[in-house]
Amino acid sequence: MLFRCVGMETKTKKMKGEGIMVKVVSVLVLCLAVAVVAGCRKKSQEQAMNKAIEKAIEKQSGGKAKVDLSKGQMTFKDKEGQVTVSQGGGAQLPDGFPKDVLIHKGAAITIASKQPNVFSVVLTSKDDKSKIVDAYKSSLKSQGWEEASSMDMGDVTTFEYKKEKENRTLVVNVTKESDKTQITLIVETRKE
Repeated sequence: MLFRCVGMETKTKKMKGEGIMVKVVSVLVLCLAVAVVAGCRKKSQEQAMNKAIEKAIEKQSGGKAKVDLSKGQMTFKDKEGQVTVSQGGGAQLPDGFPKDVLIHKGAAITIASKQPNVFSVVLTSKDDKSKIVDAYKSSLKSQGWEEASSMDMGDVTTFEYKKEKENRTLVVNVTKESDKTQITLIVETRKE
């Protein structure tokens, strides 16, 4: 199952016996809260919003949550593992992000998340879409990734690469927007 939040797609799993996607709901709550709080300037309002979001996530996930909207960060932990999301000016590459996956030179990280077995990163760049696509394809090939599929739909190019021996899959989505190009990277390590 995939979910989309501010241009980011990532895989999630259903919790046993649950009809809803706990992690999807939690991350969507964060995205909505960040949008609502964007205009808030008072620290007390921000702290109250942090606590409200933490309680909502904890109720949905059954785990513990830590939200800091001033830094654009959220972490929650349940029986499946820990999920960390950072967004906006506080977004940074997640710990353990694979070194064999290019982070396009000069691109800004706008959203980053780390879940058990999945990394998702959204970047923006002023570079042309075709330059970015060429850079990724060249870099991935030199890093030993094998192209599994590719689709170019004009303003959007999506391609998937695999490292079968390592049970890893990488999906790269490059989208031309009016004044910038968005790059979405999803790296998944499959459990055997």
